[in-house]
Amino acid sequence: MPGEPAIQPRPPAERRRLRRTALLTGMLAAAVVLVAVVLVLRQGIGGPTAGPPGGPGTPQRPAGTPTSSAPPQPAPGATEQAARPPSAYTRMTAEDSRLYNVSFARSSARCAGLGEQRPPLPDARLVAYLQQIADCLTEVNAAPLEEQGIALSAPRVSGFNISVNTACGTLTRYAFYCPEDRTIYVDTRSDDTRRFYGGMRLGYFAVISHEFGHHLQLAGGITQGYADRLATADNEQRLELSRRSELQAGCFSGVAYGALWSSIDAGTADREEMADYFDRQSDEVTREGTHGSARTMKAWFDRGLGTDRSSYSRCNTWAATPDQVA
Repeated sequence: MPGEPAIQPRPPAERRRLRRTALLTGMLAAAVVLVAVVLVLRQGIGGPTAGPPGGPGTPQRPAGTPTSSAPPQPAPGATEQAARPPSAYTRMTAEDSRLYNVSFARSSARCAGLGEQRPPLPDARLVAYLQQIADCLTEVNAAPLEEQGIALSAPRVSGFNISVNTACGTLTRYAFYCPEDRTIYVDTRSDDTRRFYGGMRLGYFAVISHEFGHHLQLAGGITQGYADRLATADNEQRLELSRRSELQAGCFSGVAYGALWSSIDAGTADREEMADYFDRQSDEVTREGTHGSARTMKAWFDRGLGTDRSSYSRCNTWAATPDQVA
C-alpha cells in the first residue's frame, strides 16, 4: 500500500533464532480458529518441518473475533491489568512491547467495502478480497506503530486447496499465519460451509483480523519472545503459551473491530454469531487445550474491543495469570 514503511531487516542472529523455532499460528477456519502453534525445526537437510498435530510444538486450537453494537460487559476471567500511562512500554518483548502504547477511539478508522462481502465468495474473488482486508488493517496500524518505532508492511494473503507448502512447513489447516514468509494462508474451501466462518456476515473480517493479530505480534517483538519460551517448554507449558498467543490474537482482533466499528457496520447480531462460534470451538469442545475456554476467548476479545477506546495494552496476555488464559 502507498506510504507503508518496510519492515527493517532482522539481525542475523535473531533471524536464525526465529527460523529455528518459527511459530505458525492460524485459525481453523470458522470465524477464527487458529492452527495453533507449530514449531518449525530447520536442521540440516531436514528442512522446515512441522510436528504432528497435538504433539510437541504443534498444539492446535480455535480462536476468534466477535462483534457487538452494545458496549461489552467486563470480561470474566480476564480482570483489568494495572493501567499504565501512554508510552509506558519501551521495549520489544512479549510482556513489554511498544505495540502496547497504541490505541484507537471507537470507529476512528475507515476502509471502504470491508463489510460488504458475505461468505461464500467465488474462489476467483476470495483472495483479492481477503488481501483488501489485510491491506486495510495495515493502513490503520502503520502510522501509529511508526510513532512507536515499529515498521509495518502488509502481509501477503495466499489461497490454497487442501494443503500447501510454506516456509513454515506443509500445512493442511484452514487458515494460518506463517511468520517466516509473513503470509496469511487461507483454504479457499473454508468459506463454503456454516461449520466454519461461512455462516457469519463478518466472517472474512473475523478470520483476517485474527491472523493479522499474529502479524502484529511479529512486528512488535512478541513472536520472538514466544519462540524463546517455547524452545524450553514442556508440553503443558507449550499449551499455555499457545493459549497466550491465540487469546492475544483474538484480543488484537477485538481492537480491529473497535477501530473499524462503523466502517464494517458491526452490530449485535454479528457479536452473537461470534459468541456462538466461541461456544462451539472452545477448548471445552475440541479438548486441545490450545485456544482457551469459550469464556476466556470471549473475555479477551471484549478486552480488545473495549467501550469508547480499543487498546493493544489490554491484550497483554503474557502478563496475565494462568487462570486468565485457561
